[in-house]
Amino acid sequence: MIAGIFKGVLGGLIKDLLKDAAKRTPSFVKSLKSWWYGKTIAIIGPTASGKNSMFSRIKKEQPPAEYIQTRGADEVGDFKFSWRLGDGSPVEFNCKKSINVGGEHDERDRVWAQACAGADVIFYLVDIKQLKEEPSSTLDRIRGDFRWMAEKFRDFKAGVVVQILMNKVDELDFTGSLEDQRQHILDVLKDESDRIHDIARKILGARSASIVGISPISMIDDYLFDVFFVDVLSTVFSKVNQK
Repeated sequence: MIAGIFKGVLGGLIKDLLKDAAKRTPSFVKSLKSWWYGKTIAIIGPTASGKNSMFSRIKKEQPPAEYIQTRGADEVGDFKFSWRLGDGSPVEFNCKKSINVGGEHDERDRVWAQACAGADVIFYLVDIKQLKEEPSSTLDRIRGDFRWMAEKFRDFKAGVVVQILMNKVDELDFTGSLEDQRQHILDVLKDESDRIHDIARKILGARSASIVGISPISMIDDYLFDVFFVDVLSTVFSKVNQK
């Protein structure tokens, strides 16, 4: 019974997230699937922001139970995965030349460019719990990472876009109903999202247009990952193609 309720709520939320897509189904979904197929992605972010867990998630593997620090650049290799949209149709992904990198300052300067080389979409992860608890130092790190992007954008693939993911939203306090959780998270994170947007505009200038969205996500919570990852897929596609 509980599983049925959960499935019903999740399905409803996903359909709501993609309600614009549904209006244009099947053409929108067909275009979305076609655009994402074969895309090269990069996942970067500070230490312990969730990079390993995201790779595990999209490969349909269980995220690590304990934090394991990545040093250097680990070749993940090619892999395929699929995700179902609100109408139940799967989007097929073919990730190529994936590289998992560490998040320390020296790792950023040494190996992030290698991970981002040739990427169509760069996912930049932020630890939202750390941002709320230690805003000054966390924002300083984000500024440093954006300065790195500003210096390296000229070496990236033409047309590359950046999607910022505010990870660990499962650790935010919430006691309401399941149906209200998504909106609650969006409301709670609005100030942080606006602050990151402002930093991007100031540091990246015209390049800030390459940042197509800032979305909450959880790499640990099954429900929250499903809800927000579908949102991310649609957002990136829609912004790039101005749908």
